Amino acid sequence: MSLALPKPIRETDPDYLDSVRRHRCLVPGCRRRGEAHHLVSRGAGGSDYTAVPLCREHHWAVHNAGPEHFERVVDVNLWRVAAELLADYFTRRENP
Repeated sequence: MSLALPKPIRETDPDYLDSVRRHRCLVPGCRRRGEAHHLVSRGAGGSDYTAVPLCREHHWAVHNAGPEHFERVVDVNLWRVAAELLADYFTRRENP
């Protein structure tokens, strides 16, 4: 007998992704416009609320090098940035 686990529900929020894209790349010293990079891929059930802004070059660097190596090289905690962006987003929505 196999145990079937329910498929994760992926939280989507186009407005949140737009707010992420309005930020510049999170890499210190990089001034390029950010794309939304999901820390947990959409295919794996990742939420839009785990997206961080990375320019195209750094976005590909995360995919090529892996997030742990990328974080060490650029000295940034991707999950901390994601949490800060999310907190800021919901704080601004509640206090326009």
